[in-house]
Amino acid sequence: MAKPLFFSIAVCFLFTLTAADTTPYVEYKYENNIIALSPQSITQALNEFTYTFIEFYAPWCQHCQKVAPEYNQAAQILTETNPEIKLCKADFSGQKDLMNQYNILGFPIFRLYVKGNPEPIECRSCRTSQGIIRWLRKQTGSPSTEINSVEDFDKYITNNQNVAVFFGISGSDNYKDFVGSAMGIDDVSFINTGSEEIKKKYNGEGGQVILFVTFGAERRLLNAGFDQGKLKNFIENKKYPNVNQYDRAFNQRIFANKIDTIFLIKKDGKAGDKAVKAFKEIANEYYEKIAFSIVNYEENQGMRFAKNVNVTEDDLPTLRILQIKVPLNKYLFTKKKVNKENTLGFLEDFWARRIDPIFKSQPIPTEKYKNGLRQLVGKNFGEVVFDNSKDVMVVFYSPTCYYSNQLVPVLEKVAARLKNSPNLVIASMDSTANEAEDSKATATPSVKFYLRNKKYEPLDYNSAHIEQAFIGYINKYATTEIIETGIENHQQQNIDL
Repeated sequence: MAKPLFFSIAVCFLFTLTAADTTPYVEYKYENNIIALSPQSITQALNEFTYTFIEFYAPWCQHCQKVAPEYNQAAQILTETNPEIKLCKADFSGQKDLMNQYNILGFPIFRLYVKGNPEPIECRSCRTSQGIIRWLRKQTGSPSTEINSVEDFDKYITNNQNVAVFFGISGSDNYKDFVGSAMGIDDVSFINTGSEEIKKKYNGEGGQVILFVTFGAERRLLNAGFDQGKLKNFIENKKYPNVNQYDRAFNQRIFANKIDTIFLIKKDGKAGDKAVKAFKEIANEYYEKIAFSIVNYEENQGMRFAKNVNVTEDDLPTLRILQIKVPLNKYLFTKKKVNKENTLGFLEDFWARRIDPIFKSQPIPTEKYKNGLRQLVGKNFGEVVFDNSKDVMVVFYSPTCYYSNQLVPVLEKVAARLKNSPNLVIASMDSTANEAEDSKATATPSVKFYLRNKKYEPLDYNSAHIEQAFIGYINKYATTEIIETGIENHQQQNIDL
């Protein structure tokens, strides 16, 4: 007798339930609000959580060790504010199958897995707690968080380094431009509010944007009526504090964007504290005209920075202005005391071009030539190179650089072969000990050819580092007569220039 259909379905359903129930559930192990995933628990997490953010790391990786405190801090904040996002970490180093399965090619790698989406999203800028938080919030929800509680608003401002606030609810005028700008700016958090109480407390008006900088310590205002381009420009130019602590990130920013900067180099102590107070007061007034940065001599590569800008420990506290160009222009503070009056006077002299930059230089050599090459230092560079009656080829080298030590002897041989050319000079300069205005040299070793009447537009030599290549290049571009000696002793080569 055939069994009823409903009985067969019930048996199948019961069997499925039983099979599912026998799959062991793995308890998660937490470390500082971060789930430490194992090979057994990672699949469970990806199926269970809506948003699973994983750092694939290796215990021996220095970059992983450096980012660990930042990741812990991000986890602590997001556990409270965004509990739907689960921050995890997984050490699969040395496990080849798992490395291949999850396409782990290096450490650390940060990836966001969204439930139902087979492809993870990789975060390439997740190196600070604030960066991780901002990136995750933008990936998992609206680029802007609406906050209408004064208490929550105050807490958000003081817990986040940079916050852009739009005074308006979603859908109001300029809201679309506000959230559109958010997607392209990773180091600023975006929130909006319709609360009249918050508007009153912070003197905000409908449609305005206030940018809170340095955990709410400073604020910048943009009035209503902006578009995305204007808002992005406003935020990019205003998101930094009035006074920046010197570190690698700040150094990269000013060089990448060629930002003139005044530095206070100081040590801990009463004199340093007084200098900092005066420096900050001037910065609050002039931060839009020049960047301000404090260098602590005892920490964060402060000694190295001081040496590079010709500052000794006995000079502290003192000031330097750097004008980011090639070469780097450094301006010397000559006063003994760093106070408001002297700091402002130094800036005004710089802006009015009443002071000249200083450049490193060795003493002018007593012997003009060494192995046929004209010896250049910072002090005689302009005199020799900018002599408009001569074409001048210069090799910029470092005595400790392998490639420099291979290149200089080649130029010495070239100089010997062309020594009878009356208006040609082949010279060398140690660029680690000397600097020169308008040299245009940006790398070591490098070779530049300064031609008559084009001294400020030198040619970059990019051909082979062999004698005949240099000879061919000089003959091709020189504006003066070139006389070669001893040519019969050299094998001719066809060089493609």
